[in-house]
Amino acid sequence: MTSNPLPKVTAFILRRTELGQERLLVHTFLTQPELPWRLPGGGVHAGETPEDALWREVAEEAGRDHLPELTLVRKLG
Repeated sequence: MTSNPLPKVTAFILRRTELGQERLLVHTFLTQPELPWRLPGGGVHAGETPEDALWREVAEEAGRDHLPELTLVRKLG
């Protein structure tokens, strides 16, 4: 029997610097340095909306204490 994988969410987070340049938020896993840079994201848990999953994943991967105010601009798919 094959299990259905969890739906996935991914965040494209742009931040404008003081000089007007846009920066894309990416991360790596310190425990897996061989992995390339990744966008924040992950699986949607049972009973969770995709938007709630997105905020949870961003908080987990960016560090809850380091999150600026974020606004969902649009969904890409």
